[in-house]
Amino acid sequence: MSLRYLGKESRRIGNYLKHELGPVELHAVHEGAAARNVTLSWSLCTLEGKVLAQGSDKYTVQPGRGSLLKTVDVGDQVNAAGRTRVYLRGELRDEAGQVISSDTCLFAPPRDVELQREKITTTWTRTAADRAVVTVSSTTFHYRVWLALENTGVRWADNYFDLYPNAPIQIEAKFPSAISDEALAKLKVMSLVDSYV
Repeated sequence: MSLRYLGKESRRIGNYLKHELGPVELHAVHEGAAARNVTLSWSLCTLEGKVLAQGSDKYTVQPGRGSLLKTVDVGDQVNAAGRTRVYLRGELRDEAGQVISSDTCLFAPPRDVELQREKITTTWTRTAADRAVVTVSSTTFHYRVWLALENTGVRWADNYFDLYPNAPIQIEAKFPSAISDEALAKLKVMSLVDSYV
């Protein structure tokens, strides 16, 4: 799925920015061979995870095409909380309740969002000599999280994701050969805020 924010930014006299809030479109693309029933859920949250507004609807997505599933207008809540302090989270779940796609919408350029340098916690669970699952969690929102285990040839099931407050994510890691606990302990985790000087 993808989220499209329809707000506008323009420059006024004196080179000052003017921002006009707009709605958010929630789109889905289905590349399967047959129609699929999904549940779309969305929530407007503060960076600390407080839910300001939310909703959920069921849809049938058709194969081989993209669809605009819903348009959400949360301008009043964004204005009240501050557009650099909130995000909109969208998720698609299958009939079994598993998340099959998700995306995040920011209401300001990422550099202006008040992202926090809070710790990201990781815990490894071995599933085989050459496989393991890392659980990644934090108490605050982290935008565009990236994992690295240098010189191991690791293949991640997912390695560029958003981490929501108190919502751990499990990522499977596959290695070309057996991997030691010492090597796993060298995991590096970064999010967008860590790239700022």
